[in-house]
Amino acid sequence: MNTIVGVIIGAVLTGLSMILNAYFSNRFSATKEERADRRKRYQDYISEIEKFYEDVLHSADRLIRNKGMGREDELEKVYRFEVKFKLSSTKQIAEQFKIILSAIISMADQLPKLPEEFIPKFEDDQQRKNRLEKRKKAEQEREKQAQKLISTPYAEFEKLSKLMKEHLESLRGKSAA
Repeated sequence: MNTIVGVIIGAVLTGLSMILNAYFSNRFSATKEERADRRKRYQDYISEIEKFYEDVLHSADRLIRNKGMGREDELEKVYRFEVKFKLSSTKQIAEQFKIILSAIISMADQLPKLPEEFIPKFEDDQQRKNRLEKRKKAEQEREKQAQKLISTPYAEFEKLSKLMKEHLESLRGKSAA
């Protein structure tokens, strides 16, 4: 009789240990998958911010190189960045972006304006030559003035770039922890 009781108790303990093993094994596996999913989503988030920062720096650099001039859609894209900064960046970076835009606008305002060109349907060679010479002279004067003013926007650009790099490094540091 003791043997039967011992076998029953052994069977119950074995069954109970198998159930507990399966439960904890399943729970551990689910937790591990959750952590892996969270880590993947966070890495995707960092990649998205990195791409956004790359777009911002490229657009800002292009505006500086073009002395504040750009197509309407390019300018609209730059102003849309301000909204995205509020959603996915630090206040310090958003403020620096405003400073760089202000520096670019200030530089563009100080440069001589290019003449408005009216290209008639029919113009003779001399009129065309005069129009193009006037435009070239204005562009050269604008370029000469820009060389004096361009250092300020580039200095602000470097500050923005540094802040973005630090922000990305801090995000990556959090993911490693």
